[in-house]
Amino acid sequence: MLKRATKITLLSLLARAMQLLFFLVIGNFYGASTFTDTVLLYQAPILVTIAVMIGVTDVVIMPTMHKAVDSRCSREVYKSLLLYTQIAAIPLAIVASLVGIAITPEASFEIVVLLFFMPFLASASGFYFGLLNANDKYNVATLGPLYGGIGASIILLCLPISTTALAVSLLAFEIFKLAGLKFHSRHIFKSLSVNSENPSELLISVKRIAKIQAIGSFIVALNPFIDDLFAINIGNGAVSLVEYASRLWNIVPLLLAGNIMIFFSNISKSAAQNSLNINQVHFAALAVGLIGVVISILIAVASPYIISSIYGFGKMTISTLENLSSLFRMFLLGAGIFAAGQIYVKAFSAMRHTTPLTIIAVLTILMNIIGNYIFIALFGLKGIGLATSIAYTFSTILLGFTFHFYMLKIQSNMSN
Repeated sequence: MLKRATKITLLSLLARAMQLLFFLVIGNFYGASTFTDTVLLYQAPILVTIAVMIGVTDVVIMPTMHKAVDSRCSREVYKSLLLYTQIAAIPLAIVASLVGIAITPEASFEIVVLLFFMPFLASASGFYFGLLNANDKYNVATLGPLYGGIGASIILLCLPISTTALAVSLLAFEIFKLAGLKFHSRHIFKSLSVNSENPSELLISVKRIAKIQAIGSFIVALNPFIDDLFAINIGNGAVSLVEYASRLWNIVPLLLAGNIMIFFSNISKSAAQNSLNINQVHFAALAVGLIGVVISILIAVASPYIISSIYGFGKMTISTLENLSSLFRMFLLGAGIFAAGQIYVKAFSAMRHTTPLTIIAVLTILMNIIGNYIFIALFGLKGIGLATSIAYTFSTILLGFTFHFYMLKIQSNMSN
């Protein structure tokens, strides 16, 4: 299992490295200015929509396909889930576009049209990602960002610098990502069981869980969006720096992606058989959290060298690089703890009990808003990263306690 987790983690790192490379190209060629702020701020509500779709598919697809296989109705469920993801993306894409226009009136018509299609592509990618994981194809499931990052970087480098070119490359990332995942999924449908059972009851359950998860994912996804909104008033380029730092700090949970994904698959199967172990979940969260904190400390120490090495060859000034490094460090404070919280999120998801996730997400977003108000006044741009780290730490603690008492309640009911 350790060898397999290591392989998945390495492939995840390679794939995410290509996604990060894409943003390094943006940072070095476009810098951090009102020019980049326009596109990235308009994209912010689009990313909220994408996060909702990915959050739902990540939680729903794999456990549902496991149950569908056991119920011998996996083909029908496959087609229904794929259709659901595209239908659900329609209102979300429209609302995100309207919000983007409202907060970024200077965005051109071309930017609005191009980025409108991102949620549809991302939701389909989320479906194929879950499908691959449900069939134990973890290795290729991680490669979506690899295809997206390579394709988008090439397109960005081939186009003249403009806001439209930046929007085209952001859309290209989702196109190439989906194409890669769909290619790896091309033979799965044929291997699925022909309908022998009515999947209606399972699909009704999926819709209910998806709605609850969508609310939770939406609230969680508001954290980076709110960070961007607070950054607007700090100065030119602040939104871009928040976006760049937000991409970088995710390297910590990414380093633990293999362990988290295999754990999710195992507890998904255990939950389907009503044999989930409370101590197994706590131990996994503790291990992930400790490793994540150590990694975060090491990266934080090297932060100035990392930032200057990857962003120091373009249009960013020394002072901009220093601001990005300081902001990055603040985000890193909560990165390891955030990774630990993902264990509890996966556990609740596998048990199809997502209501606590939604409630905790609401409390987390409120904590982040309050933190931004307080810490931006005290520390400026760095306060955004600090507020986010504290909010995620608060979230993980709540998740751990809630999961513990929820499992004790289940055990007590079973014993009675």
